[in-house]
Amino acid sequence: MIKRVNIKLTKALVKKGEKNMMFESIPWTTHIIYQLIMLIFWVGIIFIIVSVFRNSRENNKRLKRIEEKVDSLIEKKSKN
Repeated sequence: MIKRVNIKLTKALVKKGEKNMMFESIPWTTHIIYQLIMLIFWVGIIFIIVSVFRNSRENNKRLKRIEEKVDSLIEKKSKN
């Protein structure tokens, strides 16, 4: 009789523990999702900053080439 009660109590505790594990894993999963969102956010910010600097460098190079072309055209015009 006592063994039977102990077995039932043990089964009940195991089932209760499984439910608790399920509910304890919810904050863990939300934490992981939050961390992934933050990682994506920071990677996006870094990408935007890098692309702005890259575009400004490319624009400066283009501007220098245009200035050189204009200077060469002015020199040709002044020679004629």
